[in-house]
Amino acid sequence: TIYGVGQSIGNWTVTSGNVDLTPYSHFAGPNNSHVIDLSGGQAGSIASTSFTTEIGDTYQVRFALNGNFSGGDQVSRDLRVSAAGTVQDFTIDHIGTDWNNGFWEYRVFEFVATGSDTTLSFTSLENTNFGAYISDIIITTGRTVQPLVVW
Repeated sequence: TIYGVGQSIGNWTVTSGNVDLTPYSHFAGPNNSHVIDLSGGQAGSIASTSFTTEIGDTYQVRFALNGNFSGGDQVSRDLRVSAAGTVQDFTIDHIGTDWNNGFWEYRVFEFVATGSDTTLSFTSLENTNFGAYISDIIITTGRTVQPLVVW
């Protein structure tokens, strides 16, 4: 299902372009979690609803990464993650993987909170309808045992 700017998917809102929520029957994420293709026809971005953070604390965002290699460039898929002024790009390579059979790589993004509320964003760097897949997003800090945000 394609979602455009301003539309919400749970606690996430599309902030640019569009994204594709992939149905479970087509492709499930790790632990049968939802899968978002960050390029639903063009490069898209999603942002979380703001969550409470403690200024100066370091937070870890763990997410599963895969790529829609069913068309377009068959080499890699790229995305950008950002929160609290920290930005990092990630790449998933297609070489030697089989995306259709559930190949997922976990990645970690860290940021230091600059305010009492923070928003996390994922942005496709692929301006096609074949983008990076993300799933199983968990945000934690060293002071919490339970994840702050799970999706």
